[in-house]
Amino acid sequence: MMDIGGKIADLLKASPAAALVDGRIYRLKNPSGKFPAITYFVYSANGELYGDGAEESTHFGVQIDIFTPASFVAIYNAVMEAMLQNGFIRDFETEMHEDDTGLNHKVIRFNYNEF
Repeated sequence: MMDIGGKIADLLKASPAAALVDGRIYRLKNPSGKFPAITYFVYSANGELYGDGAEESTHFGVQIDIFTPASFVAIYNAVMEAMLQNGFIRDFETEMHEDDTGLNHKVIRFNYNEF
């Protein structure tokens, strides 16, 4: 099975999104406490296709979160471009303002199949 987390990190760090968040791209949690930042995680992984008793394709559900005190539009556009150009399919997104932190929070979920 591929390292989907590594693939996501590589895609985002090579995209314009990295410069927009000063390189703050983290798996699961932002240890820096600085913003803007992007976090990501895999929320599901399951066999999608089997042949001769072996898994031939894996389906991954991944979530990318953008946290910023300002507008997330440019970061969002850069993330979307990187993910969609590399075979990820967006299946959900939402946005909110977190009153306790003062941050705008954009949530994007993608599906990805590894063959």
